[in-house]
Amino acid sequence: MALRNFEKVSTTDPSVREMQYRLEETLRPVTGSSIIDGRLSDDISLASGTTTKIAHKMGRSIIGCIVVGKNAAQHIYDQNSGKSDLGTYLHLTASGTVTVNVWVF
Repeated sequence: MALRNFEKVSTTDPSVREMQYRLEETLRPVTGSSIIDGRLSDDISLASGTTTKIAHKMGRSIIGCIVVGKNAAQHIYDQNSGKSDLGTYLHLTASGTVTVNVWVF
């Protein structure tokens, strides 16, 4: 899901053009942020010491991920380095058995 940039409409009305300019300037930090352009993957079960491949459904290679919830005090490790399938999968390993929610961007 890619965020769309604000698209101005053609107009000769100076007040509408000014409003569109200000709206575009306001939205640019949001639409240009890679971390906002993401997807939540939830209820992912990770086994201790095993790398798990998670289909992220981003339609593009991922930039990173953030663990936004977990049901146990375990460390989660990103195992994506050197992987050729980042357009489809996220690779995670945990220090112990845990279920996580991950924001993938």
